[in-house]
Amino acid sequence: MKLKVLFAWVSSVLLSACSGVGSDDSKTENTTAKYRVVSEASGITLEAQFYNASNGSAAITLDSGDIAKVYYSSTSLRLTELSQQGLYTHSNALSSNLSGENFRFAFERAEEIGAPNSTIYLPKAFTASSVQTAGAIFYTDPITVTWDGDDASDTQFNILRIYECLDSESASFLYSQEDSFQDLSGSAAINDSGLLIDDNLESCAVTIELGRIVSSGVDERFKGGSAVGIQKRTLTFSLIFTQPEPEV
Repeated sequence: MKLKVLFAWVSSVLLSACSGVGSDDSKTENTTAKYRVVSEASGITLEAQFYNASNGSAAITLDSGDIAKVYYSSTSLRLTELSQQGLYTHSNALSSNLSGENFRFAFERAEEIGAPNSTIYLPKAFTASSVQTAGAIFYTDPITVTWDGDDASDTQFNILRIYECLDSESASFLYSQEDSFQDLSGSAAINDSGLLIDDNLESCAVTIELGRIVSSGVDERFKGGSAVGIQKRTLTFSLIFTQPEPEV
């Protein structure tokens, strides 16, 4: 598989390191944290991951007594590890009707000083659509997507495009491109044909992920990290590389 992929904020999980260390061997001031709140049509996912900055940024597995929790409204949730990958998440999707909510992530520790104050604001929800999802699109034709634009000054609006393609011999190719757009405009015409001209392709399944993003910092007790709230919507398309015969 040929791979032309940029790192994308919209990935469904955070990156996991190949090897890790226990939190008993990681002081809070040498830990970096990555927190995310991702809202999709199906609900909201909470994610946390920790890295040991003094050990090659190895992923941290929380030992007994150290926990990751999230507080919002009058609710508190404990995050649990996903498949022993060092990714901590909530097992059941939350209702997506929590736009404008603040989520406070807390790294609570039994023997060390914790980091209880990393807050993520979930931005305004939106609806995304396109009139081109019903049929196949010739690969040089722009794909037009629309959404409910917003003028909030603290948000960023990104659109990620993922192309899963086949050539004439059914070999697989994967391409990706991500850019920022003006949120308030509420519309974008996307043409990534320049990515797709080199490999004698015949068809592509296209996934377009739109995201309204608010970034914030993490608790000052950490060495560093990131905290991101994302409203994410997904559209799918089909591309063809042979122009259809004109109708008579």
